[in-house]
Amino acid sequence: MTLEQFELRDQHLVLHPGKAIFWKEKKALLLADVHFGKVSHFRKNGIAVPQQVMYATYAKIHRLIQDFHVKRVIFLGDLFHSDYNDEWHKLGTFVKAHGKIKFELISGNHDILAQREYEKYNMLVRDEPYIDPPFVLTHHPLEEPIEPFYNLAGHIHPGIRLVGKANQSARLPCYYFGEKQGILPAFGKFTGLAIIKPKKVDTVFGIVDEKRIISFE
Repeated sequence: MTLEQFELRDQHLVLHPGKAIFWKEKKALLLADVHFGKVSHFRKNGIAVPQQVMYATYAKIHRLIQDFHVKRVIFLGDLFHSDYNDEWHKLGTFVKAHGKIKFELISGNHDILAQREYEKYNMLVRDEPYIDPPFVLTHHPLEEPIEPFYNLAGHIHPGIRLVGKANQSARLPCYYFGEKQGILPAFGKFTGLAIIKPKKVDTVFGIVDEKRIISFE
């Protein structure tokens, strides 16, 4: 498996091909746009998405917590896809099963559940922007920087398009790091991609699959 070690503002970030960042100094796992509840939402509307997709997401987060000895899990918005459904209880059970971990949510546009639902499972909800030096954590990428902090965000579901010599192309989800702002790939399934056009000074890591990352520095 490829793990990219990326230094940013004197902090050490591990970029995982599973679309998660481990922030070493804070022992924190950063995930954007998980969209729990989307499987149940699709199934309710007659779209036959297998339940295994949901359970695979939980298993993936559990492995990341175990592999990195995580103390905090920070969701950069859009944790739950829509209104309450049975999957919220499954998420709560998962959080309770990891009682030594601090689960935090930077509220996104899909996070519309009542505050009591988060409190029920001891999940800390923060409004954006949330400053955790040297970063300012948000769901929506900031339009204007908050100096001197570097913005880490989600929401965009960034992707990069590769074009071959025979004009064949491929689209990959990616991590994007600009001068003052970085955007994480969407962790959840069925989220789509927004193709970005990085500048020469930007750093991009394309995610080939669950085991490989390639750098475009």
